[in-house]
Amino acid sequence: NFLINFRFNNAFSAKANISVPSTSAGPSTSSGRPFPSAKELNVEAEKKFKDSYIFEKYRISVEISTNRIELKYKDFEKSPEKHPEYSDEWKAFWQRRYNELIAQGKDANGHNYKPEWINFWMPCMKQLKLKEIDKKKEEICKNLNISKEVAESFDDEIERKRLSSPLRERSPSPRRRTRRSRSPIEISD
Repeated sequence: NFLINFRFNNAFSAKANISVPSTSAGPSTSSGRPFPSAKELNVEAEKKFKDSYIFEKYRISVEISTNRIELKYKDFEKSPEKHPEYSDEWKAFWQRRYNELIAQGKDANGHNYKPEWINFWMPCMKQLKLKEIDKKKEEICKNLNISKEVAESFDDEIERKRLSSPLRERSPSPRRRTRRSRSPIEISD
């Protein structure tokens, strides 16, 4: 059977002046590359599924963690003294500023530190929030066993999707819509 196919293929290609792929290589594309086998397609599909699964798990984990941190820091904006690093940061700020005032020859004991502290603490708290988010992302990467580079590419993809999706205004839910009386007739006493 192979010999007949070989003779036929060679005779056919000689007459028509075209190349015929050998039957031993299996079916191929128009570019001459063989089609992937079912096993290769399955392995590729599993890899794509796993990649998209990990991406979604990372995206959702980061979103949940970020939302929790954002809520926590909104509370800290209302009551900054509740922040765990507030007292340490205050002591470091006060000591640094106290030494600066003494070096300038000013009265450090009668100085009002509060306005300067507020201007210092708010940006400092934002930096602490960003550090906490980054730390949480590192934990998520470790749990998902992905590298920092992969996480950065995920973050880029998340940002790209966020920017490309149009913001839509949602219509009110059925519970929020005002209900009208179902009866066209109103009964009054």
